[in-house]
Amino acid sequence: MSEKNKIAILTLYHNNYNYGGLLQSFALWKVLEGQGYDVRQVSYVLDSGYPRYSINLIQPVKEFAKSVLYGSYYTGVKKRRKAMNIFEAKIPHTDEVTAQNIQKLNGSFDTFVCGSDQIWNPIGWQNTLFLSFADPGKRKIAYAASMARESLTQEEATYAYKMTRDFYAISLREEKSLAAMQQYYPDFRADIMPDPTLLLEQNEWKALAALGETGDKGDYIFAYFLSTDNYNREMAIQYARERHQKIYFINYLDVANRQWEKSHKNVMCPKGIVEVPDFLALIQNASLVITDSFHGAVFSSIFHTPYVAMNRFKNSDKNSMNSRIDTLMATLNINRKIESLNATHDYSLSDEETRNIDAALRMQRKKGIDFLNRAITGDL
Repeated sequence: MSEKNKIAILTLYHNNYNYGGLLQSFALWKVLEGQGYDVRQVSYVLDSGYPRYSINLIQPVKEFAKSVLYGSYYTGVKKRRKAMNIFEAKIPHTDEVTAQNIQKLNGSFDTFVCGSDQIWNPIGWQNTLFLSFADPGKRKIAYAASMARESLTQEEATYAYKMTRDFYAISLREEKSLAAMQQYYPDFRADIMPDPTLLLEQNEWKALAALGETGDKGDYIFAYFLSTDNYNREMAIQYARERHQKIYFINYLDVANRQWEKSHKNVMCPKGIVEVPDFLALIQNASLVITDSFHGAVFSSIFHTPYVAMNRFKNSDKNSMNSRIDTLMATLNINRKIESLNATHDYSLSDEETRNIDAALRMQRKKGIDFLNRAITGDL
């Protein structure tokens, strides 16, 4: 294989304790590997790109303090994170690098791809995530990079504009992010591309889900929320109660929602430690998914599992990420967004919705893979 085909993907991959984040990392590697390229995810220490970073010599002390403060709950968090790390390690990757030494990858790779997920969210911007370490002559590509924002300030837009001037090809995941950039810089150009998870065939995801289990094969509703506001959770429980159905939630991968989870042990997934394949199996085998997660909606669509999507943020929130699901609904030519749950409605997918989803996925898959191949080979 020629040196030109050696590709490094920089995304929110290393120690990313988020199902969607790891699965989009897996998908982009899998798609490019399937196209015949030699691909590695970059094991990048995200914190190293921020001014506050230093070698943390007191990490063991911090871990001990958390164990004392949160007790057995934190033990569970560590076990869940270990399961995520096991899946992460199965994706071909580089040695661990930091912002201070990542430039050494120039000697091993000719093309650098950043994206997708929230790699360009202004809350966490850093130069490295814009491939600032790449040597002149290295091809820099952004694939479905998500800013996860519906608006940008002048300062934010200027930063992104300057940092992307030497990219060979730029694609974003949300149309509103493109509009926000062009409000200040009309000459900014980017394609809108689907999230990497949409580029794999349903059977590929089913094969991964088959490695997982739900802990209960019975009829159930799967509720997956990323927000720490529990209003939607309580609404989902009430809906299940009125429908006389079981409902399962899964634990956070940090301590943010520990109090609610401790007081709702009866609705937590019986599997206990939910590994990445288990997460997919929970979605595939559910009778209904209720979610505020972009990837929760994505995998429900891929598996043809009935689902409803709820807002994770208030529309007035300047950091709202609601547009991610809005873009997905428009892409799939369906509308599964709701404000509240109605117990008289079963929310099944209609035949028309299923046809729309499949047609859209075929088109998006071709669009995304074509963009990647043309960008990598210099044919754009």
